[in-house]
Amino acid sequence: MPIDAKLVMKLREATGAPVMECRAALEACDSDLTKAAEWLKKRGIEKAGEKSARETKQGKIGVYVHGADKTAAFPAGKGAAMVDLRCETDFVAKNPEFDELLRDLCLQVYAMDPTWVSREDIPAAALQAEKDKAAAEVKGKPPEIVAKIVEGKLEKNFFAAKCLLDQNFVKDAEGKTKVADLVKAKIAKFKENITVRRFTKFEIGS
Repeated sequence: MPIDAKLVMKLREATGAPVMECRAALEACDSDLTKAAEWLKKRGIEKAGEKSARETKQGKIGVYVHGADKTAAFPAGKGAAMVDLRCETDFVAKNPEFDELLRDLCLQVYAMDPTWVSREDIPAAALQAEKDKAAAEVKGKPPEIVAKIVEGKLEKNFFAAKCLLDQNFVKDAEGKTKVADLVKAKIAKFKENITVRRFTKFEIGS
């Protein structure tokens, strides 16, 4: 029986667990929210958010080179993306799954060209300018309606486009997985904090 998307979102809001894990929990618990939350708790996924304050001094810098000949001694192409991914221990930094996450993040940065890692990194002036722009598009409506519309526009058209962690993962054709979900899933698995420190994109002609 298909899992109701609204139930998945409710469980995600309640636990902070990635969408994929919430769906799996509901499937395992016959769509019972309480049992699904307990299922996630036992797996340690719910605790991922609690690790976000831990310091990350280890990690790796990854590179994706677009159009590169991977057999060449020095792969080169028309563009590239670099990501600085941090973790708590060198043990996790050497894990193949950490490398896989890093490669996915590099591809994401190149393909989707975000501006900031998260919405918390957006300068106040830039955020206010976007709010003013959205508000101007619905000028004349009641203030409470304007506030809701502006919030919706920010979520859909600004945060989801400009913030790496808010973007839909490029490898998920259904658009159900956020980049933040990928990171949270690894935090839960490794039981230590993982953070995207910074990134950059290079492209010939830009």
